[in-house]
Amino acid sequence: MVYGILKSMHAVGKENAVSRKTLAALTGLSDRSMRSEIEKERRSGILICSHMETGGGYYLPADEMEIREYYNAQTSRISSLILAREPFRRALNGDGYGG
Repeated sequence: MVYGILKSMHAVGKENAVSRKTLAALTGLSDRSMRSEIEKERRSGILICSHMETGGGYYLPADEMEIREYYNAQTSRISSLILAREPFRRALNGDGYGG
């Protein structure tokens, strides 16, 4: 669904990104449902990139560089989440509670 909309809107390349608000309006889905649909399509193997800077949104990658850029951004985000989770793991293991 999202892939088809992005393709029909020629949303190929970061510069042609479509906001989630626009996608939700076109599909009639809530913002939460739109996020779930995008995640479902990604998990099925569809490459839907995003960027959240000003004018951000969702797009189909134009080339390998955009795929790599999105991959690296997600890897960085995952690393940050793992570091933020670490104090909780320590607290659960009895290594102290920082609160």
